[in-house]
Amino acid sequence: MVNVIPKLTDTQISEIEPKSEQKVYKALYEQLPDSWLVVHSLEFVKKTSQYDSHGDREADFVIFAPEYGVLVIEVKGGGVECDGQTKQWYSIDRHKNKHEIKNPLSQAKIAKYEIKNHLEQRGKRNILLAHGALFPDISNINALSSPAIPNNILGGSDKLSDLKTWIISIFHYWSGEQPNRNPLEASGVTIASQIYGKQVTIQQSLASKIATEIEQQIILTNQQKSILRQLRKRKEAIIEGGAGTGKTVLALDHAQTLAKQGLMVLFLCYNEKLGEFLKVKSHGIENLHSMSFHQFCNWRIKQVKNDTNRNLLAESAINYPNEDKFDILMPDALINSYDISPIKYDVIIVDEGQDFKDEYWFAVEMLRDSNNGTKLYIFQDGNQAIYTSTDELPINSEPLFLFDNCRNTKPIHQLAYKFYKGEEIEAPKIDGEPIQYIIKDSLEKQAFEIDKKIAELIHKEDIKPKDIAVIVMDNFNTAQGLLEKTKNNKMWAFKEFSPQSKVLVETAKRFKGLESKIIFLWVLDSSNMSEKMLYVSISRARFRLWIIGDDDIKKIEVYQNLVPNR
Repeated sequence: MVNVIPKLTDTQISEIEPKSEQKVYKALYEQLPDSWLVVHSLEFVKKTSQYDSHGDREADFVIFAPEYGVLVIEVKGGGVECDGQTKQWYSIDRHKNKHEIKNPLSQAKIAKYEIKNHLEQRGKRNILLAHGALFPDISNINALSSPAIPNNILGGSDKLSDLKTWIISIFHYWSGEQPNRNPLEASGVTIASQIYGKQVTIQQSLASKIATEIEQQIILTNQQKSILRQLRKRKEAIIEGGAGTGKTVLALDHAQTLAKQGLMVLFLCYNEKLGEFLKVKSHGIENLHSMSFHQFCNWRIKQVKNDTNRNLLAESAINYPNEDKFDILMPDALINSYDISPIKYDVIIVDEGQDFKDEYWFAVEMLRDSNNGTKLYIFQDGNQAIYTSTDELPINSEPLFLFDNCRNTKPIHQLAYKFYKGEEIEAPKIDGEPIQYIIKDSLEKQAFEIDKKIAELIHKEDIKPKDIAVIVMDNFNTAQGLLEKTKNNKMWAFKEFSPQSKVLVETAKRFKGLESKIIFLWVLDSSNMSEKMLYVSISRARFRLWIIGDDDIKKIEVYQNLVPNR
Protein backbone atom coordinates (compact mmCIF):
# COMPACT_ATOMS: atom_id res chain seq x y z
CA MET A 1 0.00 0.00 0.00
CA VAL A 2 1.05 3.54 -0.70
CA ASN A 3 2.68 5.75 1.92
CA VAL A 4 0.13 8.41 2.90
CA ILE A 5 0.69 11.59 4.90
CA PRO A 6 -1.03 11.77 7.27
CA LYS A 7 -1.47 8.05 7.83
CA LEU A 8 -4.86 7.72 9.49
CA THR A 9 -6.63 4.94 11.34
CA ASP A 10 -9.93 3.58 10.04
CA THR A 11 -11.74 5.70 12.63
CA GLN A 12 -9.88 8.82 11.56
CA ILE A 13 -10.55 8.09 7.89
CA SER A 14 -14.27 7.82 8.66
CA GLU A 15 -14.12 11.34 10.13
CA ILE A 16 -12.61 13.00 7.02
CA GLU A 17 -14.73 15.85 5.74
CA PRO A 18 -15.96 16.23 3.08
CA LYS A 19 -16.97 12.61 2.43
CA SER A 20 -15.79 12.88 -1.16
CA GLU A 21 -12.19 13.20 0.09
CA GLN A 22 -12.80 10.23 2.36
CA LYS A 23 -13.63 8.09 -0.70
CA VAL A 24 -10.52 9.25 -2.54
CA TYR A 25 -8.24 8.76 0.49
CA LYS A 26 -9.36 5.12 0.82
CA ALA A 27 -8.98 4.43 -2.90
CA LEU A 28 -5.51 5.97 -3.15
CA TYR A 29 -4.32 4.16 -0.03
CA GLU A 30 -5.48 0.77 -1.32
CA GLN A 31 -4.55 1.07 -4.99
CA LEU A 32 -1.27 2.93 -5.41
CA PRO A 33 2.17 1.24 -5.14
CA ASP A 34 4.21 1.50 -1.96
CA SER A 35 7.00 3.37 -3.79
CA TRP A 36 4.68 6.34 -4.27
CA LEU A 37 3.79 9.04 -1.76
CA VAL A 38 0.39 10.67 -1.24
CA VAL A 39 -0.04 13.83 0.82
CA HIS A 40 -3.61 14.63 1.83
CA SER A 41 -4.67 18.21 2.59
CA LEU A 42 -1.25 19.72 1.92
CA GLU A 43 -1.23 23.22 3.37
CA PHE A 44 1.22 25.96 2.45
CA VAL A 45 1.64 29.72 2.54
CA LYS A 46 1.90 31.48 -0.83
CA LYS A 47 3.15 34.97 -1.48
CA THR A 48 0.47 37.09 -3.16
CA SER A 49 0.83 40.12 -5.36
CA GLN A 50 -1.46 42.32 -3.25
CA TYR A 51 0.52 44.47 -0.80
CA ASP A 52 3.40 42.01 -1.05
CA SER A 53 1.53 39.85 1.51
CA HIS A 54 0.93 36.12 1.94
CA GLY A 55 -2.10 33.85 1.83
CA ASP A 56 -2.94 30.33 2.97
CA ARG A 57 -3.48 27.65 0.32
CA GLU A 58 -4.34 23.97 0.41
CA ALA A 59 -4.17 21.07 -2.05
CA ASP A 60 -6.57 18.16 -1.53
CA PHE A 61 -4.21 15.40 -2.69
CA VAL A 62 -0.66 15.49 -4.05
CA ILE A 63 0.83 12.37 -5.67
CA PHE A 64 4.62 11.93 -5.78
CA ALA A 65 5.41 9.14 -8.24
CA PRO A 66 9.14 8.32 -8.67
CA GLU A 67 8.74 7.11 -12.27
CA TYR A 68 6.83 10.23 -13.32
CA GLY A 69 6.64 13.37 -11.23
CA VAL A 70 4.18 15.36 -9.12
CA LEU A 71 0.40 15.43 -9.59
CA VAL A 72 -1.97 17.73 -7.70
CA ILE A 73 -5.58 16.57 -7.55
CA GLU A 74 -8.45 18.76 -6.42
CA VAL A 75 -11.52 16.83 -5.28
CA LYS A 76 -15.07 18.21 -5.50
CA GLY A 77 -17.96 16.21 -4.07
CA GLY A 78 -21.64 16.39 -4.96
CA GLY A 79 -22.77 17.99 -8.19
CA VAL A 80 -20.86 20.78 -9.94
CA GLU A 81 -21.58 23.43 -12.52
CA CYS A 82 -19.27 25.65 -14.54
CA ASP A 83 -20.53 28.81 -16.25
CA GLY A 84 -18.49 29.08 -19.43
CA GLN A 85 -19.19 32.79 -19.84
CA THR A 86 -18.37 34.00 -16.33
CA LYS A 87 -15.88 31.18 -15.62
CA GLN A 88 -17.59 30.77 -12.21
CA TRP A 89 -17.79 27.29 -10.68
CA TYR A 90 -20.60 26.11 -8.41
CA SER A 91 -21.16 23.12 -6.16
CA ILE A 92 -24.67 21.66 -6.05
CA ASP A 93 -25.82 20.11 -2.77
CA ARG A 94 -28.41 17.37 -2.31
CA HIS A 95 -31.17 20.01 -2.13
CA LYS A 96 -30.03 21.29 -5.53
CA ASN A 97 -28.84 24.57 -4.05
CA LYS A 98 -25.86 26.19 -5.81
CA HIS A 99 -22.81 27.52 -3.95
CA GLU A 100 -19.94 29.46 -5.50
CA ILE A 101 -16.59 27.65 -5.32
CA LYS A 102 -13.11 28.28 -6.64
CA ASN A 103 -12.02 26.81 -9.96
CA PRO A 104 -10.58 23.42 -8.87
CA LEU A 105 -8.12 23.30 -11.76
CA SER A 106 -6.81 26.77 -10.95
CA GLN A 107 -6.38 25.72 -7.32
CA ALA A 108 -4.45 22.63 -8.38
CA LYS A 109 -2.31 24.64 -10.80
CA ILE A 110 -1.32 27.16 -8.10
CA ALA A 111 -0.40 24.36 -5.72
CA LYS A 112 1.57 22.59 -8.44
CA TYR A 113 3.94 25.49 -8.95
CA GLU A 114 4.33 26.17 -5.24
CA ILE A 115 5.36 22.53 -4.71
CA LYS A 116 7.77 22.95 -7.61
CA ASN A 117 9.41 25.80 -5.68
CA HIS A 118 9.68 23.67 -2.53
CA LEU A 119 11.37 20.83 -4.44
CA GLU A 120 13.73 23.16 -6.30
CA GLN A 121 14.94 24.57 -2.97
CA ARG A 122 16.00 21.02 -2.11
CA GLY A 123 17.79 20.46 -5.44
CA LYS A 124 15.03 18.72 -7.44
CA ARG A 125 14.67 20.63 -10.69
CA ASN A 126 13.00 20.16 -14.08
CA ILE A 127 10.45 17.69 -12.64
CA LEU A 128 7.30 16.69 -14.53
CA LEU A 129 4.39 18.63 -13.01
CA ALA A 130 0.73 17.75 -13.49
CA HIS A 131 -2.65 18.72 -12.15
CA GLY A 132 -6.21 17.49 -12.46
CA ALA A 133 -9.62 17.36 -10.82
CA LEU A 134 -11.63 14.42 -9.53
CA PHE A 135 -15.41 14.41 -9.03
CA PRO A 136 -16.16 11.16 -7.16
CA ASP A 137 -19.94 11.71 -7.08
CA ILE A 138 -20.38 12.39 -10.81
CA SER A 139 -20.51 9.53 -13.32
CA ASN A 140 -20.33 11.60 -16.52
CA ILE A 141 -17.87 14.49 -16.51
CA ASN A 142 -17.78 14.99 -20.29
CA ALA A 143 -20.13 17.99 -20.03
CA LEU A 144 -17.46 19.88 -18.08
CA SER A 145 -14.93 19.47 -20.87
CA SER A 146 -13.89 22.49 -22.94
CA PRO A 147 -10.70 23.84 -24.59
CA ALA A 148 -9.81 25.40 -21.23
CA ILE A 149 -10.84 22.26 -19.31
CA PRO A 150 -9.47 19.24 -21.19
CA ASN A 151 -11.27 15.98 -20.51
CA ASN A 152 -7.89 14.25 -20.14
CA ILE A 153 -7.31 15.76 -16.69
CA LEU A 154 -10.82 15.23 -15.31
CA GLY A 155 -12.06 12.16 -13.49
CA GLY A 156 -15.48 10.97 -12.39
CA SER A 157 -16.78 8.21 -10.14
CA ASP A 158 -15.79 5.58 -12.73
CA LYS A 159 -12.11 6.33 -12.08
CA LEU A 160 -12.26 5.42 -8.38
CA SER A 161 -11.91 1.70 -9.10
CA ASP A 162 -8.58 2.17 -10.91
CA LEU A 163 -7.02 5.44 -9.84
CA LYS A 164 -3.49 4.37 -10.72
CA THR A 165 -4.33 4.06 -14.43
CA TRP A 166 -6.11 7.43 -14.40
CA ILE A 167 -3.18 9.11 -12.62
CA ILE A 168 -0.64 7.69 -15.08
CA SER A 169 -2.78 8.91 -17.98
CA ILE A 170 -2.65 12.44 -16.58
CA PHE A 171 1.13 12.23 -16.27
CA HIS A 172 1.29 11.13 -19.93
CA TYR A 173 -0.98 14.01 -20.93
CA TRP A 174 1.23 16.63 -19.29
CA SER A 175 4.47 14.97 -20.43
CA GLY A 176 3.53 15.93 -24.00
CA GLU A 177 4.06 19.57 -23.05
CA GLN A 178 7.11 18.77 -20.94
CA PRO A 179 9.00 16.12 -23.00
CA ASN A 180 12.40 16.84 -21.49
CA ARG A 181 11.36 16.73 -17.85
CA ASN A 182 13.17 14.50 -15.37
CA PRO A 183 11.39 11.77 -13.43
CA LEU A 184 10.98 12.50 -9.72
CA GLU A 185 12.91 9.37 -8.71
CA ALA A 186 12.96 7.76 -5.27
CA SER A 187 15.18 10.56 -3.96
CA GLY A 188 12.48 13.08 -4.85
CA VAL A 189 9.85 11.08 -3.00
CA THR A 190 12.15 11.02 0.04
CA ILE A 191 12.62 14.80 -0.16
CA ALA A 192 8.86 15.31 -0.42
CA SER A 193 8.34 13.10 2.61
CA GLN A 194 10.89 15.15 4.55
CA ILE A 195 9.25 18.44 3.56
CA TYR A 196 5.61 17.52 4.06
CA GLY A 197 5.74 14.59 6.47
CA LYS A 198 8.02 15.87 9.22
CA GLN A 199 6.78 14.95 12.68
CA VAL A 200 7.55 17.10 15.71
CA THR A 201 8.70 14.75 18.43
CA ILE A 202 9.97 14.99 21.95
CA GLN A 203 12.35 12.12 22.70
CA GLN A 204 12.06 10.80 26.25
CA SER A 205 14.49 8.32 27.78
CA LEU A 206 15.98 7.31 31.14
CA ALA A 207 18.71 4.82 32.00
CA SER A 208 17.66 1.16 32.02
CA LYS A 209 18.38 0.63 35.72
CA ILE A 210 15.94 3.30 36.93
CA ALA A 211 12.75 1.56 38.07
CA THR A 212 9.96 1.63 35.47
CA GLU A 213 12.21 3.29 32.94
CA ILE A 214 10.25 4.79 30.13
CA GLU A 215 11.72 5.14 26.69
CA GLN A 216 9.30 6.36 24.08
CA GLN A 217 8.53 9.17 21.76
CA ILE A 218 5.67 11.54 22.36
CA ILE A 219 4.29 12.62 19.01
CA LEU A 220 2.18 15.76 18.87
CA THR A 221 -1.38 14.91 19.82
CA ASN A 222 -4.23 15.36 17.36
CA GLN A 223 -5.36 18.38 19.37
CA GLN A 224 -1.95 20.02 18.97
CA LYS A 225 -1.91 19.24 15.25
CA SER A 226 -5.32 20.92 15.03
CA ILE A 227 -3.81 24.06 16.61
CA LEU A 228 -1.09 24.11 13.93
CA ARG A 229 -3.71 23.79 11.20
CA GLN A 230 -5.69 26.68 12.66
CA LEU A 231 -2.57 28.86 12.86
CA ARG A 232 -2.01 28.49 9.14
CA LYS A 233 -5.40 30.07 8.52
CA ARG A 234 -5.02 33.00 10.95
CA LYS A 235 -3.10 36.22 10.63
CA GLU A 236 -2.79 36.48 14.42
CA ALA A 237 -3.52 34.18 17.34
CA ILE A 238 -2.93 33.61 21.04
CA ILE A 239 -2.11 30.04 22.02
CA GLU A 240 -2.65 29.35 25.71
CA GLY A 241 -1.56 26.20 27.52
CA GLY A 242 -0.27 24.98 30.83
CA ALA A 243 3.27 23.78 31.51
CA GLY A 244 4.20 20.76 29.42
CA THR A 245 1.50 21.20 26.77
CA GLY A 246 4.09 21.76 24.05
CA LYS A 247 3.87 25.52 23.51
CA THR A 248 7.57 26.00 22.77
CA VAL A 249 7.73 22.85 20.63
CA LEU A 250 4.71 23.97 18.60
CA ALA A 251 6.03 27.53 18.29
CA LEU A 252 9.45 26.32 17.14
CA ASP A 253 7.96 23.88 14.65
CA HIS A 254 5.67 26.56 13.23
CA ALA A 255 8.61 28.98 12.94
CA GLN A 256 10.82 26.41 11.20
CA THR A 257 8.06 25.34 8.81
CA LEU A 258 7.25 28.89 7.72
CA ALA A 259 10.94 29.78 7.33
CA LYS A 260 11.52 26.74 5.13
CA GLN A 261 8.64 27.94 2.94
CA GLY A 262 10.60 31.12 2.27
CA LEU A 263 9.01 33.47 4.80
CA MET A 264 11.11 35.74 7.03
CA VAL A 265 10.34 34.68 10.60
CA LEU A 266 11.27 36.30 13.93
CA PHE A 267 10.91 33.98 16.94
CA LEU A 268 11.20 35.75 20.30
CA CYS A 269 11.00 34.62 23.92
CA TYR A 270 11.69 36.30 27.27
CA ASN A 271 14.13 33.98 29.02
CA GLU A 272 17.74 34.43 27.89
CA LYS A 273 18.55 30.76 28.47
CA LEU A 274 15.57 29.69 26.40
CA GLY A 275 16.68 32.18 23.74
CA GLU A 276 20.06 30.43 23.53
CA PHE A 277 18.29 27.08 23.23
CA LEU A 278 16.10 28.37 20.39
CA LYS A 279 19.18 29.73 18.60
CA VAL A 280 20.76 26.28 18.63
CA LYS A 281 17.54 24.64 17.38
CA SER A 282 17.23 27.22 14.58
CA HIS A 283 20.86 27.12 13.47
CA GLY A 284 21.25 26.65 9.73
CA ILE A 285 17.63 27.50 8.88
CA GLU A 286 17.56 30.42 6.49
CA ASN A 287 15.02 33.20 7.11
CA LEU A 288 14.61 32.27 10.80
CA HIS A 289 15.89 34.56 13.56
CA SER A 290 15.38 33.03 17.04
CA MET A 291 16.44 34.72 20.27
CA SER A 292 15.19 36.36 23.45
CA PHE A 293 13.66 39.83 23.27
CA HIS A 294 16.69 41.51 24.83
CA GLN A 295 19.06 39.56 22.58
CA PHE A 296 17.07 40.95 19.65
CA CYS A 297 17.43 44.48 21.10
CA ASN A 298 21.20 44.07 21.44
CA TRP A 299 21.51 42.65 17.94
CA ARG A 300 19.65 45.59 16.40
CA ILE A 301 21.57 48.15 18.50
CA LYS A 302 24.85 46.63 17.23
CA GLN A 303 23.58 46.68 13.64
CA VAL A 304 22.87 50.40 13.84
CA LYS A 305 26.25 50.99 15.49
CA ASN A 306 27.98 49.19 12.62
CA ASP A 307 25.90 50.95 9.96
CA THR A 308 25.92 54.51 11.30
CA ASN A 309 28.21 54.59 14.36
CA ARG A 310 25.22 55.80 16.41
CA ASN A 311 24.79 54.43 19.94
CA LEU A 312 21.02 54.05 20.25
CA LEU A 313 21.18 52.81 23.83
CA ALA A 314 23.09 55.91 24.89
CA GLU A 315 20.62 58.11 23.03
CA SER A 316 17.70 56.45 24.82
CA ALA A 317 19.45 56.98 28.16
CA ILE A 318 19.60 60.70 27.39
CA ASN A 319 15.92 60.80 26.44
CA TYR A 320 14.85 58.72 29.46
CA PRO A 321 17.28 59.45 32.30
CA ASN A 322 17.22 57.15 35.32
CA GLU A 323 14.91 54.65 33.57
CA ASP A 324 15.48 50.88 33.64
CA LYS A 325 17.86 49.63 30.96
CA PHE A 326 15.99 46.42 30.14
CA ASP A 327 12.39 47.61 30.51
CA ILE A 328 12.62 51.10 28.94
CA LEU A 329 15.94 51.92 27.28
CA MET A 330 16.47 48.76 25.24
CA PRO A 331 12.89 48.63 23.85
CA ASP A 332 13.14 52.33 22.95
CA ALA A 333 16.47 51.79 21.20
CA LEU A 334 14.96 48.84 19.33
CA ILE A 335 12.07 50.96 18.06
CA ASN A 336 14.45 53.70 16.91
CA SER A 337 16.48 51.13 14.96
CA TYR A 338 13.58 50.37 12.61
CA ASP A 339 13.86 53.64 10.69
CA ILE A 340 17.65 53.80 10.74
CA SER A 341 18.35 50.22 9.64
CA PRO A 342 15.01 48.83 8.38
CA ILE A 343 14.22 45.16 8.86
CA LYS A 344 11.03 43.34 7.90
CA TYR A 345 9.48 40.01 8.87
CA ASP A 346 6.56 38.14 7.38
CA VAL A 347 5.83 36.39 10.68
CA ILE A 348 6.58 37.19 14.33
CA ILE A 349 6.21 34.39 16.89
CA VAL A 350 6.45 35.13 20.62
CA ASP A 351 6.91 32.43 23.25
CA GLU A 352 6.54 33.22 26.98
CA GLY A 353 4.14 36.01 26.03
CA GLN A 354 2.99 36.24 29.65
CA ASP A 355 6.38 37.77 30.60
CA PHE A 356 6.41 40.49 27.94
CA LYS A 357 5.85 43.97 29.35
CA ASP A 358 3.88 46.75 27.64
CA GLU A 359 7.08 48.35 26.34
CA TYR A 360 8.13 45.07 24.73
CA TRP A 361 4.75 44.68 23.03
CA PHE A 362 4.93 48.26 21.78
CA ALA A 363 8.28 47.48 20.14
CA VAL A 364 6.81 44.32 18.57
CA GLU A 365 3.78 46.23 17.30
CA MET A 366 5.95 48.98 15.80
CA LEU A 367 7.97 46.35 13.95
CA ARG A 368 4.78 44.74 12.74
CA ASP A 369 3.37 48.08 11.57
CA SER A 370 6.48 48.70 9.48
CA ASN A 371 5.59 45.72 7.27
CA ASN A 372 1.93 45.55 6.32
CA GLY A 373 0.62 42.01 6.62
CA THR A 374 3.06 40.62 9.21
CA LYS A 375 1.47 37.75 11.10
CA LEU A 376 1.73 37.54 14.90
CA TYR A 377 1.37 34.41 17.03
CA ILE A 378 1.70 34.55 20.84
CA PHE A 379 2.25 31.47 22.98
CA GLN A 380 1.75 31.91 26.71
CA ASP A 381 0.78 30.49 30.12
CA GLY A 382 -0.53 33.11 32.53
CA ASN A 383 0.40 30.88 35.46
CA GLN A 384 4.07 31.36 34.58
CA ALA A 385 3.96 35.17 34.61
CA ILE A 386 6.78 35.68 37.10
CA TYR A 387 8.26 38.83 35.54
CA THR A 388 5.16 40.92 34.86
CA SER A 389 1.56 41.20 36.00
CA THR A 390 0.08 42.74 32.86
CA ASP A 391 -2.67 40.89 31.04
CA GLU A 392 -2.66 43.22 28.03
CA LEU A 393 -1.74 41.59 24.73
CA PRO A 394 -1.71 43.20 21.28
CA ILE A 395 -4.27 40.64 20.07
CA ASN A 396 -7.92 40.83 21.10
CA SER A 397 -9.16 37.46 19.81
CA GLU A 398 -10.08 34.51 22.02
CA PRO A 399 -7.08 32.22 22.61
CA LEU A 400 -6.64 28.73 21.22
CA PHE A 401 -6.11 26.30 24.09
CA LEU A 402 -3.70 23.38 24.43
CA PHE A 403 -5.11 20.70 26.71
CA ASP A 404 -2.65 17.78 26.66
CA ASN A 405 0.44 17.52 28.86
CA CYS A 406 3.08 15.76 26.77
CA ARG A 407 6.13 16.49 28.92
CA ASN A 408 5.71 15.10 32.44
CA THR A 409 4.83 11.82 34.09
CA LYS A 410 1.49 11.64 35.85
CA PRO A 411 2.83 12.22 39.42
CA ILE A 412 4.82 15.30 38.31
CA HIS A 413 1.81 16.66 36.43
CA GLN A 414 -0.50 16.15 39.40
CA LEU A 415 1.84 17.97 41.78
CA ALA A 416 2.61 20.88 39.44
CA TYR A 417 -1.03 21.44 38.57
CA LYS A 418 -1.99 21.95 42.21
CA PHE A 419 -0.68 25.46 41.55
CA TYR A 420 -2.32 25.99 38.16
CA LYS A 421 -5.41 28.06 37.42
CA GLY A 422 -7.10 27.92 34.05
CA GLU A 423 -8.50 25.48 31.51
CA GLU A 424 -8.22 21.87 32.64
CA ILE A 425 -5.14 20.12 31.25
CA GLU A 426 -5.25 16.41 30.44
CA ALA A 427 -2.79 14.42 32.56
CA PRO A 428 -0.15 12.41 30.67
CA LYS A 429 -0.53 8.65 30.37
CA ILE A 430 2.97 7.81 31.62
CA ASP A 431 2.63 6.55 35.20
CA GLY A 432 6.24 7.23 36.19
CA GLU A 433 7.20 7.07 39.87
CA PRO A 434 6.12 9.05 42.94
CA ILE A 435 7.87 12.32 43.75
CA GLN A 436 10.85 11.74 46.05
CA TYR A 437 11.55 14.03 49.05
CA ILE A 438 14.91 14.54 50.74
CA ILE A 439 14.26 16.15 54.13
CA LYS A 440 17.16 17.42 56.25
CA ASP A 441 17.18 20.04 58.98
CA SER A 442 20.17 22.04 57.71
CA LEU A 443 21.27 23.41 54.34
CA GLU A 444 24.67 21.70 54.71
CA LYS A 445 23.01 18.29 55.12
CA GLN A 446 20.71 19.00 52.18
CA ALA A 447 23.68 19.85 49.94
CA PHE A 448 25.42 16.66 51.07
CA GLU A 449 22.36 14.53 50.17
CA ILE A 450 21.97 16.20 46.76
CA ASP A 451 25.64 15.50 45.98
CA LYS A 452 25.35 11.90 47.19
CA LYS A 453 22.13 11.08 45.29
CA ILE A 454 23.21 12.64 42.00
CA ALA A 455 26.59 10.90 42.14
CA GLU A 456 24.71 7.64 42.67
CA LEU A 457 22.49 8.25 39.64
CA ILE A 458 25.52 8.99 37.46
CA HIS A 459 27.82 6.20 38.64
CA LYS A 460 25.37 3.44 39.56
CA GLU A 461 22.27 4.14 37.51
CA ASP A 462 24.09 5.16 34.30
CA ILE A 463 22.37 8.55 34.06
CA LYS A 464 24.20 11.18 32.02
CA PRO A 465 25.05 14.40 33.90
CA LYS A 466 23.44 16.52 31.16
CA ASP A 467 20.10 14.85 31.92
CA ILE A 468 20.06 16.15 35.50
CA ALA A 469 19.47 19.71 36.70
CA VAL A 470 19.47 21.19 40.20
CA ILE A 471 16.92 24.01 40.36
CA VAL A 472 17.39 26.41 43.25
CA MET A 473 14.58 28.39 44.86
CA ASP A 474 15.67 31.35 47.01
CA ASN A 475 19.34 32.34 47.52
CA PHE A 476 21.39 30.91 44.65
CA ASN A 477 24.72 32.16 45.99
CA THR A 478 24.16 30.25 49.24
CA ALA A 479 23.36 27.08 47.32
CA GLN A 480 26.41 27.48 45.08
CA GLY A 481 28.69 27.99 48.07
CA LEU A 482 27.42 24.82 49.75
CA LEU A 483 27.66 22.65 46.60
CA GLU A 484 31.21 23.87 45.96
CA LYS A 485 32.17 22.22 49.26
CA THR A 486 30.65 18.80 48.47
CA LYS A 487 32.62 15.66 47.71
CA ASN A 488 31.82 15.68 44.00
CA ASN A 489 32.01 19.42 43.48
CA LYS A 490 33.68 19.03 40.07
CA MET A 491 30.44 17.79 38.56
CA TRP A 492 28.54 21.08 39.02
CA ALA A 493 28.01 23.64 36.23
CA PHE A 494 26.68 26.86 37.73
CA LYS A 495 24.46 28.90 35.39
CA GLU A 496 26.09 27.49 32.25
CA PHE A 497 24.32 27.00 28.95
CA SER A 498 23.59 23.35 28.16
CA PRO A 499 26.59 21.67 29.83
CA GLN A 500 27.23 18.24 28.30
CA SER A 501 29.46 16.59 30.90
CA LYS A 502 28.29 18.28 34.10
CA VAL A 503 25.12 18.74 36.14
CA LEU A 504 23.53 22.13 35.62
CA VAL A 505 22.77 24.16 38.75
CA GLU A 506 20.41 27.01 37.93
CA THR A 507 17.86 29.40 39.43
CA ALA A 508 14.19 28.59 39.03
CA LYS A 509 13.60 31.83 37.12
CA ARG A 510 16.41 31.33 34.62
CA PHE A 511 15.36 27.74 33.97
CA LYS A 512 11.78 28.74 33.11
CA GLY A 513 10.83 27.56 29.63
CA LEU A 514 13.37 24.73 29.70
CA GLU A 515 13.19 21.14 30.93
CA SER A 516 15.33 18.25 32.15
CA LYS A 517 14.76 14.52 32.38
CA ILE A 518 15.59 14.61 36.09
CA ILE A 519 15.15 17.61 38.38
CA PHE A 520 16.37 18.17 41.92
CA LEU A 521 14.31 21.08 43.26
CA TRP A 522 16.11 22.60 46.22
CA VAL A 523 13.89 24.76 48.45
CA LEU A 524 16.27 26.65 50.72
CA ASP A 525 13.56 28.58 52.57
CA SER A 526 10.27 26.68 52.94
CA SER A 527 8.65 29.69 54.61
CA ASN A 528 8.93 31.66 51.38
CA MET A 529 7.59 29.23 48.79
CA SER A 530 5.95 31.02 45.84
CA GLU A 531 3.01 29.37 44.17
CA LYS A 532 4.09 30.44 40.68
CA MET A 533 7.70 29.39 41.24
CA LEU A 534 6.59 25.97 42.52
CA TYR A 535 4.42 25.52 39.43
CA VAL A 536 7.21 26.62 37.09
CA SER A 537 9.94 24.58 38.82
CA ILE A 538 8.08 21.31 39.36
CA SER A 539 6.80 21.24 35.79
CA ARG A 540 10.38 21.41 34.39
CA ALA A 541 10.93 17.73 35.34
CA ARG A 542 10.09 15.28 32.59
CA PHE A 543 10.51 11.87 34.28
CA ARG A 544 11.80 12.07 37.85
CA LEU A 545 11.62 14.74 40.52
CA TRP A 546 13.35 15.06 43.88
CA ILE A 547 12.37 17.91 46.20
CA ILE A 548 14.91 18.86 48.88
CA GLY A 549 14.35 20.96 52.00
CA ASP A 550 13.27 20.87 55.62
CA ASP A 551 10.17 19.23 57.12
CA ASP A 552 7.83 21.92 55.78
CA ILE A 553 8.38 21.06 52.12
CA LYS A 554 5.95 18.14 52.51
CA LYS A 555 3.23 20.80 52.70
CA ILE A 556 3.59 21.08 48.94
CA GLU A 557 1.78 17.75 48.52
CA VAL A 558 -1.26 18.86 50.50
CA TYR A 559 -1.32 22.40 49.21
CA GLN A 560 -4.42 24.17 50.49
CA ASN A 561 -3.64 27.88 50.17
CA LEU A 562 -0.58 27.36 52.36
CA VAL A 563 1.80 29.20 50.06
CA PRO A 564 2.28 32.66 51.58
CA ASN A 565 4.03 34.39 48.66
CA ARG A 566 1.63 34.04 45.77
